[in-house]
Amino acid sequence: MLVRTFSSFVAAALFACVLSAKASAQTATTFTYQGTIQRAGAPYDGLATIKLSLFDAISDGNLVGSPITFNSVAIERGVFTVAPDFGAAVFNGQPRYLEIEFSGPGDGFSTILPRQAITAAPFSASTRGIFVSADNRVGIGTENPVGLFDVIGASSAPIGVNGLGLNLVAGGGAQGGSNPGLTPSTPGGAISLTAGAGGAGKFIFGAGNHGGDIVLSAGNGGKGDFTANGGAGGWIVLKPGAGGAAGVASSSPGAPGGIFADGFVGVGTNAPKTPLHVKGEGPVVNIEGTAHSYIQFFPFGAAGGRTAYVGTPSANSLDFAVANENPGATLLLTGTNVKVVGLFINASDARDKHDVRAIDDAMALVEQLKGVRYRWNERGNDAGALPPGEQIGFLAQDVERVLPELVATGSDGRKGVSYVGVVPLLTEAVKEQARSVAELRAANEAKQKEINGLRARLDALEARLSDRK
Repeated sequence: MLVRTFSSFVAAALFACVLSAKASAQTATTFTYQGTIQRAGAPYDGLATIKLSLFDAISDGNLVGSPITFNSVAIERGVFTVAPDFGAAVFNGQPRYLEIEFSGPGDGFSTILPRQAITAAPFSASTRGIFVSADNRVGIGTENPVGLFDVIGASSAPIGVNGLGLNLVAGGGAQGGSNPGLTPSTPGGAISLTAGAGGAGKFIFGAGNHGGDIVLSAGNGGKGDFTANGGAGGWIVLKPGAGGAAGVASSSPGAPGGIFADGFVGVGTNAPKTPLHVKGEGPVVNIEGTAHSYIQFFPFGAAGGRTAYVGTPSANSLDFAVANENPGATLLLTGTNVKVVGLFINASDARDKHDVRAIDDAMALVEQLKGVRYRWNERGNDAGALPPGEQIGFLAQDVERVLPELVATGSDGRKGVSYVGVVPLLTEAVKEQARSVAELRAANEAKQKEINGLRARLDALEARLSDRK
């Protein structure tokens, strides 16, 4: 915007006129012209006729375009405003000068000299920190914008003063009236950052260019000196809005907003392969809570309900759970070998059980079990996850005929055996065998005593016979 002040005197000695003007070109061909008129040293009030003409020289020269006359222009305290439109053709880059003619009631036109040079506002490169380059790039805080719109914060001055932040704050929504049914509140304004779309592919040479990226880069930390630590880098915080407070005692407050990523998100990688791809060394994901932290799984959508979770099973629990909550499904731990560091504990608290009965005829049940040697075939090997070579174990269908309570059938129809469940059966079978051995030992000892008695009597008889001879 160009501001120019000038003064002159009317040639026809009707009254003296001082005019200060401001002319600004706009994106349309109409621009606003504002000035002040004084008559006999005092601001002029009333109606007047103002005529504007364009010339190609500050004096003499040629008239450019047609003059524009404004009738009955209201002038209050010497200030007037008109909006001339000379069209776009007259502004072709060549110098243009505006000549003003003024006429009050009953007066002839008086020309105000000198003419005023008109400069188009787009050629104003800087306005209070906003810089526009020749190729229409805009910079705030820089006179060398690289992108279409660059905003660069200045360093702190003086040293030690925090640098200014860059704030993007959308307008808040209107408050609801006393009757929310008639005057609902309106939502706050959104802030949208939308990258450009990728170009279409050409011919058969693959897909088009990818869309533009949105990069949120926090500031780097300051460099440490000697043994001092360097400053921490700035954080990028995506924080949803808080839910509204409850309006009446019986209602609950609104839920907080969420952070939604419509696409793949990469943390530590710019080429995510999954909806959330985290890349790093050492601990890369922290799940932090105050009493209860876990990860939930909804494979059939939120409406289908949770089917599994990983984390603490209840508030303030020190246990850690990997739980499949579908009673008809299996929790799979797949690997060539599964290593357990520590004890593998099965839930077995007596306080959690009822209808406790002894296992009768355990040895008879064990005698019906059949241990076998086998190799996994292609179907059972689960893409090579199970161990190769010859194995020792049971066939689930064989065990099911004897001990159906130790066999489970998965959602895919395949059966599995609780090998741990065989241990109590073997324990009772061994105890039965031990009792049988003890009974046999006692019987043998009694027989041995009887034999020893008979042998002693026989020895005594043999001794008497010898004496008679």
